[in-house]
Order: sequence, then C-alpha cells, then structure tokens
Amino acid sequence: MAITKPDELEYDEDIYRELSPRRKEILVRLFNCHCTEIECRPIGKGAFSTDQLRKILASRLLDQTRRFLDHYQTLADENVRTDPAVEYLAQLQDVETDKLNVSSRYELLLLLYEEGLVDELEVLIARSRIREYAAIRGRILPCEIDFEALDERLDSFHEKWNHDLDQSTPIRVETEFRTESVSTFKLYLETGPKHPEVFQFRRDDQSEPPTIPEVTTIEIHQVKTQRLQVERRDSETEVILTKPESGWHTALTQFFATVFGVEDVFSKLEARTSEVAAEVEEEMVEAVKLGNDPLAAAASCIEARSEEAIEDIEKMDLPLETRDDLKDRVQTIEISGSNITDDQSISTSRFQLVATLENLFGTVDGLEEGFRDLIRKADSEKQAFVLTISNRSVEFKDGTWQSLGQGRLPSRDQRALEIFFDSA
Repeated sequence: MAITKPDELEYDEDIYRELSPRRKEILVRLFNCHCTEIECRPIGKGAFSTDQLRKILASRLLDQTRRFLDHYQTLADENVRTDPAVEYLAQLQDVETDKLNVSSRYELLLLLYEEGLVDELEVLIARSRIREYAAIRGRILPCEIDFEALDERLDSFHEKWNHDLDQSTPIRVETEFRTESVSTFKLYLETGPKHPEVFQFRRDDQSEPPTIPEVTTIEIHQVKTQRLQVERRDSETEVILTKPESGWHTALTQFFATVFGVEDVFSKLEARTSEVAAEVEEEMVEAVKLGNDPLAAAASCIEARSEEAIEDIEKMDLPLETRDDLKDRVQTIEISGSNITDDQSISTSRFQLVATLENLFGTVDGLEEGFRDLIRKADSEKQAFVLTISNRSVEFKDGTWQSLGQGRLPSRDQRALEIFFDSA
C-alpha cells in the first residue's frame, strides 16, 4: 500500500524529534527493514524527503521505530564498539565481508536487522565487550574447569551467596553465551545503600511541585555490573573480566569456588604472555651481552613479526578498509626506549627513556652508548622495554605488555597490537 501523503500523517512527536539527527540513508534502511509490515515495497533515497521519512517512521512504523531506538540505546549504554562487534559477526555469524563496513552503532544495528540477527543482540554485546578487553584483562588459570551441570551450580551459588552467607549485598548472575568450551556471564552486585536528598512531592507521586517543596532523603540500593568469560583450552582456562576486579574480589572468589570448584582463584590466575614480546626482549638483552646493537636486534625481530602479522590480517574476514588500517598501524610499531624501576645495581628508583631513539641518538652526543650501557648493567628483573604504535607507548616485560601513559589505546591500535603479539 503506497504512502501518498506523508506530510498529512499524524505522528509521535517524541520519536520524530529523536530521528531528527539521523542521516537519510539510515532512515531509508530502517523503513526498508519493516516496509512489508505495512504492505509497502522497499524504497530508494529519492522516494521521500528526510522529513517525510521521519513522519512515516514516527506514525506508520511507530512500534518498530521505537524498538529500533531502544535497541540503539542499549548499544550506547553498553558502550559497544563497532570493530569488535564486526569481528564477531564475521567469525561467528558468517555475515558476508562486503556488508561489514560499518562506521556507527546505527549502521551496526541496521545490519543486524537486515541479516535477521537482531535477536542475537545481547549475545553480540557480550561477545564484543569481551573481545575488546581480552588482551588487557585476560588471564590464565592453569587448569581446565568443568562446565557440566552449570545451571545447577549457578543456582547453588545464588542460594549460598544470597542466603547462607548472610551477605548484605545481593548478587545475580546471568549466562549470556555458552558453548561446550566458552561461557560468558553478566554479574549484578548491589553496592550498598545510599541516601540522596529529594523533594518530598516526588515521593508522593505528585506531578506539580508545591510553592515551597519540602526536602527529604530516600534510600536507594544501586547495582553495578561486571562481565566474565571463561574459555577452556588445552589443560588451562582463559578468564576475562571487562572491568577491574576491585570491588568484585570477594564475589568472584566465591563464584569460582562454588561454580567451578576453584578455591582462592585470584592467587592462581597468571598473566597472559606473548612469545613475541618475550622474543623481542630476549633479543635485546642478548645483543647487549654480546656487544651488539640492541636496537638493530629489536628492529629485525619486530620487522619479521610485523610481516607475519600483516599476513595474518590479510586472512581475516574483515572489510578491506579495516584490514588496510590495521596493517598500517602494525607497520608503525618500533622500539622506543626502556623503563627501569627500583634497580640498586644502577642506583636508580626509576629511569624511563621513551622517544624515537634513532632520531634522539643522532642529536645528543653519547646518549646511545649510555643507553646501551644502562641496559647492560640493569637488573633484567627490574627492566622493561618500550615500543610505540602510532606514536603511543607500550611497555613489555617478561612476555606481557601494557599501555603507558594516560587513557586507553585507540581500539584499532589495541587490536593491531593483539595481532602483532599473538604468535599463534
């Protein structure tokens, strides 16, 4: 049934306003996702003006548009980034690569609608959030845990925490995703009572304030959230948290003890290590011991691994633009300094040199030899090396790596580093 007079439609003004910043292309795609529900055919960009599309969506497709906007708000509230979500769709949902070139959450959500995957939204959120934090918060439990009768053990945990242990902070754990080897959980934990001040008329459900409103307090019990993924691998288990463990230590300790039979889990977790990071570190230390150039040794090792990483990226089911961008970022990786802390062998509590070393050594007489001498004399257990990616510093030591400085690495730099340091 054709829509001949869109300007005469009665529409929901709130939804109409909410659609106002959206590009015409987004509105056309949203209409086409639902057009058959009102007996219309898919349209092109020239069928209606942007304003007419807003009116149609806010009237003839009101419920569908409201649901779409609610789904978008969920993505925004969960701070879902498009890159890890796209990787999930490419690897686990077999979405064609040429459809994955999305640059916003609106485009991501429309892709889910168009591919009939919107019912997988909660799984996508969980998997993409875990993917984003895998490198920086992933740790290894040196044993393989059991997933048998998981629902029953979750019930036992809820019973024990919320009743038997007399906890003042109730907890809820939901299973968001599960396979034979991977389980992802979302945890809700109460943070304790707070007593903000409010106007009394709000408590009395009055819409109009009095001339001089009274002030009172209310008691609220806020809930915080955490995501956890456990993945069984050969004789070990990877554990990933999406937020720091601070404030979660007691709950997670009891969770692992009751659900997986792992007592005092945080004392058993080990840092994820990278063979690539360890190799670069060893090459530099060995070069100094032999009187060779540590920078040349590191550069050679980094160049070889960069070539392998670029080949790995080329094989990934990602849009061409994303693959090219990741390859460009990998090619910016270079050794850039050293970070030494609390080393009595060189009488220093901290020494840090982070720069484009070749340029720096060429401008300061004696600095290069001093740097080599420092590496040679420093206690290897007190020393870390620093590389840069896109001019952002990353420290690596004992096969582990982490960003230096304020703020997080951009997500594409983070992903490029994951690929670079992954020797698998």
